[in-house]
Amino acid sequence: MRHKAKVLVTRPLGWEKLDSEKLDIEYVPLCGARPALKTGRIADSDGHLAAATPGGVDKLVKRMRELRPQILMRWINTKMPRTAWERIRDASPDTIIMCADGNGPNTGSKYFESHRELLDVPLVNTRESRVIRSLRDRFLHADTLYEAFFPELYERGIKARHTCFFAGSNRRRKAGTTDSGRKVWKWDFPNGEFRFRLVTAVAKKYDLRLHAHPKEWPGGMAKRPLRGAEHVRAFQTAHIALCCNHYDLQRYYTRRIFNAGGSGRLVFTKRIPGMQRDFGKDGEHVAVFDEVPEALSMIGWYMRHKKRMAEVAKRGHRLFLRRHTWRARFRDFERIAAKVL
Repeated sequence: MRHKAKVLVTRPLGWEKLDSEKLDIEYVPLCGARPALKTGRIADSDGHLAAATPGGVDKLVKRMRELRPQILMRWINTKMPRTAWERIRDASPDTIIMCADGNGPNTGSKYFESHRELLDVPLVNTRESRVIRSLRDRFLHADTLYEAFFPELYERGIKARHTCFFAGSNRRRKAGTTDSGRKVWKWDFPNGEFRFRLVTAVAKKYDLRLHAHPKEWPGGMAKRPLRGAEHVRAFQTAHIALCCNHYDLQRYYTRRIFNAGGSGRLVFTKRIPGMQRDFGKDGEHVAVFDEVPEALSMIGWYMRHKKRMAEVAKRGHRLFLRRHTWRARFRDFERIAAKVL
């Protein structure tokens, strides 16, 4: 009988419980037994915001040395020093080390490049060919592995109390002033200005629940940032799950859209190139807009036609349950692993 390839993963919890003909999965959390944020607050999960701890690194190094796995699959965690990477690599030099960013392809690319000799397979959250091709030129392999959502976090019976919900940063810095004294802002990502105009316009016309770092939005608009299960369930408190990506890259998605789809509410998003291949048709599974005035008009239309909105949201939720849970994402990972083993 052929032995399964041994794979250590740093998250998500639950992959080791899934059946696999080729992979033997073991979960070793880099964040240790009690996940905490880099601020010191206790986290509600082992997700991307949970800080890697010395105890978590020690345990992973120990298991790497003991098992010499064929693959280590880890996501970027905060407070992960380069010395920890080096210890992990030294513990099992022949292990294929994969790493997924899960949020920004540009920040991920910089991180991957700075750890080039310690990493074999970078995994990004876009299918933009130039991004993947660039990484494949410099690494053993590169591929796409998206975030996903836990369907267990969906709660029936939560009533919508707001028109829209949005959560997300919008970092900006004052770049100068015009001759008339108007402030000129510099944004940290290409869609920063669009996102600012969109969210502030929606908040002005409709009841918007907004969660992010309060300093990043004007006039006390935003409440504290949300994490993990809080993020998913907050989408359920509104009729419309509002989304807007950082970049306009081919099939580029952050965890926001998966949590939105997992909430069972109408996924209402700025158009993403190629998105119909993953999220179905506009108006049947999701609602899509291109410009701010169009978004405002569409929100009003859906709020006047709530039966239609509920139908689209229901079909969209079924699609997300088929394609975008962590169970579905594990099958994607199996296919990636087969290419490199």
